[in-house]
Amino acid sequence: MASKKINITIRPDVLDRIDKFCEDNNITRSGLFQLAVTQYINAMEIKPDINKALALMGSLADQVGNGVINPEEYRAKLGELEAVQRKLEKA
Repeated sequence: MASKKINITIRPDVLDRIDKFCEDNNITRSGLFQLAVTQYINAMEIKPDINKALALMGSLADQVGNGVINPEEYRAKLGELEAVQRKLEKA
């Protein structure tokens, strides 16, 4: 895919940090922005799944610890958690 030129506005202190990072790591500004934006978007896209996994783990821990979950419910919730885990592994 062909690259497209854009214009952005950045505070001078942030630009100084960007330039220093790029120089120290032998990367262009464009390369840094593409990498950073891609990683940020990827993280935001999987955030709901991570939150779901954490909620399921917390719920299972509470219910098992309090002895209020039957084996059938436990297997169902564990299956949900495993499905979320597989989805996250693909991300």
